[in-house]
Order: sequence, then C-alpha cells, then structure tokens
Amino acid sequence: MADGAEAAGPGTRVPWPARAANAIRSRINAAVIVSWQVETAGRCVKRRVIFRGMARRNAVKAALTLDAIAAAALRLIDDGGVDALTYRSLAVELGVAHMTVYRRLTELNVPLDGCVMDYLVGTLPHLGPEVAWAQATRIRFTALYEFIVEHPGIVGLRRDGPWLGPNAMRRFIEPQLAANLAIGMSPEQMVRAYRRMYLFTLGCACFTDHSTPEAVVARTRRAIEALSVQSFPVVTGNREAILSGVIDHEVFHGGLEQLIRAADPRVG
Repeated sequence: MADGAEAAGPGTRVPWPARAANAIRSRINAAVIVSWQVETAGRCVKRRVIFRGMARRNAVKAALTLDAIAAAALRLIDDGGVDALTYRSLAVELGVAHMTVYRRLTELNVPLDGCVMDYLVGTLPHLGPEVAWAQATRIRFTALYEFIVEHPGIVGLRRDGPWLGPNAMRRFIEPQLAANLAIGMSPEQMVRAYRRMYLFTLGCACFTDHSTPEAVVARTRRAIEALSVQSFPVVTGNREAILSGVIDHEVFHGGLEQLIRAADPRVG
C-alpha cells in the first residue's frame, strides 16, 4: 500500500493508485490460496486413486486363483476347442486385462495347459497307502479317461508339452510312480508301466468322439457298408459286433485291467 494510504485515517479517501495496488495484492493472494487448495485437493485425490487402485489389484489377484483361471479356460475349450483359448480370450472371460492373467500364472509358476489339467486332476480323491495298488491305479487312470471324454479339447493342450502342473505331479504322476516302485517294480518297469497305461488311456479317450456316439456309429456303418464283401468278409460279416465296440467304454476298462495285471510283478 502507498505511504499516503497507510497514513490516512478512517473515512479518508484512499487515492486511486493505492486502491489499485490493494486490489492487485488481494487478487494475487486469493489466487495463491485457491491454487494451493486445488493442488492440495489434487494430491489427496491422487492418493485416494492410488490406494483404491492398489486395493482393486489386490482383490483381483486374490480372486484370480488357479481354479478360477482353469475353469474359465475349460469353458473356452469346451465351447470352441483348444484354438479358442488365448490369453486375450481368457482375459475377456475373466473380465481382466490379458497381461493380468499372464502375470498371475507367471507368479504361480504354472503354464496355462498345466493349470487346466491341474484343475481337473485336483478333483481326484486322495488315495492313502491303505488303498491297494491295483485299485489306486484303476481309480487314477479311469479318472483321466473320464476327464478327457468329458472335455476332449484338453488333449490339444498337450501339443505344447506334457502336463506337469503341481496338482498333476502331486496327485497323479508322483503317487503312481511311487506306488509302482512300492510293489517291487524296478525304475525301468515303473516308467514303462506308467507310460503304457497313460498312452492307452489317451488313445481310448481321444480317438473316439464320445460326445456324438450316434454320429460315430452312423459314419462307421456307412464305411462298412461301402466295403466289398468278397474283399473284406470278416469286417462286413461282423458289422454289428464292430459297431457295438466303436464307442463302448468297456474297451478302455477291459484293456486297463489287462495292463494292470500284466504290470504287477507280484503276479506269476
């Protein structure tokens, strides 16, 4: 404020230059206060957004369990086959960003295919040492067969490598190999017995379209009827028996029993 204005008493008219200076100072001070308030509020809002974002990420992470990811992946495979399963389609199914799914599986150190198989194998009952080897072997491989028959698209996941997720290892592979050793198999016998049953199970489950058995029978019937009776007398002469075996689950169950008996070193 000008000196003259400071000296003026009450009721004294302040000269115009002094009034202008006072108005400018007031506006500057008000602008500074408003600026500080907005900036402070902005910082507060940013903090709240950051905290909310952290809470949301933690909630998403907690909800994005292996089971949740695998169940969503299985739905995609059942609907569109294994080619329908990508990180992007899986993210859409789960309602998250695709990198979120990728990072989550990386954190858990589980491949996507292993995650799906783990989800299925996780439904296997825990088999204690009191369960006889033949019975435990029957339960495990029958469960694998039923998984694939119900969800045939999962076989396509194996094109990238074996199923080695933690549940598959813990609930299926490791206990079966250990049980093989426990009944007196050598390490070589242990592996061969497991591989025979495993590959037999895969073949029975995935080389027949169990989802449309009538269509399979109809196609096979047409193929047999197109054959020459003179050239293929056995096939054409036993058509009904062949057709009944095309989708018969007993082919698997009977074959598995034969493999179990043949692998048991205690059987003479």
